[in-house]
Amino acid sequence: LTDMKLSPDGSRVAIASSAGIWLYDVNAAQETKGQKTKGSEIALLTDHEGLVRQLTFSPDGKMFASIGLDKTLRLWDSTTGKHLFTLTAPKSTGEFQSMKFVRDGKTIAARCLDDYKVYLWDVTTGEYLEAFRPKLPTIRLGQDRKWQFAIDTFFDPIGNIVFAVGNKDGTISIREGRKGLEMIKLVGHTDESEFFKVDSDHDPLNPRKPKVRISINPGDKPVVPKQLKADGTPFPIQYLLSGPSHSSHNYEKRPTKWISTLEFASNGKTLLSRCKYLMAQRSGYTFSGGPTEIWDVETGEQLASLTLRVTNVTFSGDGKTLAITGDGGVSVWDIPSRQEIGVFNDAKKTVFSGDGKTLSIIGNNRFTFWDINTRSEISTMNPFQVQGYINYFPESFMLSQNGNLLATADVDGVINVWETATPSKIRTLTKDYEKTFTSLAFKHDGKTIVSGNADGYLQSFDFNTGNLMGVGKPVKENINGLFYHNDNTTLTVVSDSTLLRLYPLETHTILNAQNWSGGASLDDGTQLRVKVLAFSSNGKKLATKNAKNKVDVWGITLGKKPQHISSVQYHWGPVALSPDGAILTTASQSDNGADLWNANTGELLIKLSIPKKWLVKYNNISSLAFSHDGKIMGGGTNKKEIHLWAMADHNHIGILKAHKHAVCALIFSPDNTILASGDTGGGICLWSIADRKLLATYDSPGGGFISNLAFAPDGNTLASTSGSSNFPKTPGGTIYLWDVPSK
Repeated sequence: LTDMKLSPDGSRVAIASSAGIWLYDVNAAQETKGQKTKGSEIALLTDHEGLVRQLTFSPDGKMFASIGLDKTLRLWDSTTGKHLFTLTAPKSTGEFQSMKFVRDGKTIAARCLDDYKVYLWDVTTGEYLEAFRPKLPTIRLGQDRKWQFAIDTFFDPIGNIVFAVGNKDGTISIREGRKGLEMIKLVGHTDESEFFKVDSDHDPLNPRKPKVRISINPGDKPVVPKQLKADGTPFPIQYLLSGPSHSSHNYEKRPTKWISTLEFASNGKTLLSRCKYLMAQRSGYTFSGGPTEIWDVETGEQLASLTLRVTNVTFSGDGKTLAITGDGGVSVWDIPSRQEIGVFNDAKKTVFSGDGKTLSIIGNNRFTFWDINTRSEISTMNPFQVQGYINYFPESFMLSQNGNLLATADVDGVINVWETATPSKIRTLTKDYEKTFTSLAFKHDGKTIVSGNADGYLQSFDFNTGNLMGVGKPVKENINGLFYHNDNTTLTVVSDSTLLRLYPLETHTILNAQNWSGGASLDDGTQLRVKVLAFSSNGKKLATKNAKNKVDVWGITLGKKPQHISSVQYHWGPVALSPDGAILTTASQSDNGADLWNANTGELLIKLSIPKKWLVKYNNISSLAFSHDGKIMGGGTNKKEIHLWAMADHNHIGILKAHKHAVCALIFSPDNTILASGDTGGGICLWSIADRKLLATYDSPGGGFISNLAFAPDGNTLASTSGSSNFPKTPGGTIYLWDVPSK
């Protein structure tokens, strides 16, 4: 889940994800049928291609807008989920980075990532209106190629536009939007010795006094000095809940202050900026962290300079209050009076209601609701039964416009709606969703697909209807691999430390059985975690990576304890076992393809080479698979190719080319006539092995990388799961089914 928004009246919840946009009616009566919850879900909207990044409701709540990785902005009817308009920039640009409804509710504005323009559309007709581009500092050819400008846009109630633009000298210009005239320049007064030090021998005109480190005895409360301006006077707004932070960066000369983020408060009177310190070197650039600064836009006064220990600053919906979050808790400030009005030491995150009257504080798995006007607690609740550490995503909770409702998303993707006054849970919206899928297997009856997930659950689905048929939790850790045996009743499950066989249940332990090799660079702008686990297609051998960076081969006999057979040195990348389990193949450490090993003895048999090309280096294997008859082995590479070798004589017999990204998943159909391949961009290709022709291409709606592929026993259906589009790349929570064309 990438974003979640409540409508202004609290009647709708829209949830953005890699699978599309879910729209729910919070107040609808729910009906239970089997294990599915119906009634509250209005629609699943899949018009966007790939990941949906951001959502926002119109001021009257009658429509909402979405932006995705497909470079479009889309408008939807929030009552029915009907698609209203697709909005695109007049000329081809990059992705939309942000969007806002102008307060009259008749216009929407969006800003593109690449050209810094702000585009306006009429939401009643979908008509493009106009675009504005702020006046930006001059870019010097060849010298400023790395520079990216920070800008933000504010629309006042009558539609006037104001830009905030970060300048190359570390100042911020507030500009009138239509003519580009500078209204005021914001100049910082931060004592920068908190963030970096300059050797005075190299900068005699600007010597800096060494910073005194405060010695703290164990058990003492940290002494927190106020943040001072360069002239020694304190800033009006402070964060005094944690110890001082000290820079470890030393420079021979003063680095450049680079404004990286700008954000207006909703009333346009206050501006938040974040910055880095940048130093050019022969080998590139080096960065060090800088302060988070808060500004009065009308007067140009710098209200705060916050240390590196501050993690987030949030404005209230009316722009009059801000919450500063850091490692010491949350400090709440009234901006007009410059007064601290609340402190919450155990808080981790905060969220304001849209009207600016209510604040929700989350800390130690507890929600506290706070009335800003009276500065008093409304209620507290402990909604979660915690097992271990729970990591909340940035959009895991939000308040309605009036603060009466709270929507939460937990790590399993389950959305709950709570009343803040009681507090009590009034609705669970995504009851059937679990953690990310990490493995897939078809049952030999041809009707059932089984998945394992990151929380140790097994789920079985009727793949003709999509209905969930059963859920079980055999282990308490990540399930890495699944294998259905030919008796159609026995399922082998491999987790991080255990191998189990279910139906009938027999449990054996394999120590240090791991399935991740860590990050691998695939030279297409992405990094990927590669699965290091493989079954032989007869189910009698299993290969796993151990803690000593070797691949262990295990013999599996039903009803008997697994036997360790051999180990081979592991370098990086995927592994595969031949159908009879006699050969183990691994990606070569060098730029020459794959290594074949005797799985029974651990002896290196031969190195299979990729044909060399002029100026092409590091053509590394990123996926491996054997055909079920053992005659062909395929290897996908980071250069978007698939190489084929004949196992009889180990000759290279072909190259398949169609992918636009690194090939990270391979599987042969049960009859060995089709090879399915998936890449890191979400593309799937089906190939005819006989003539090496491309049969079909698919684009996974989830985007990201293809994390799993599985053929149904009859070969007519292919299942896939997609991974995240962002680092770290992890599997997604949706299984996609594809029709396999006739050969």
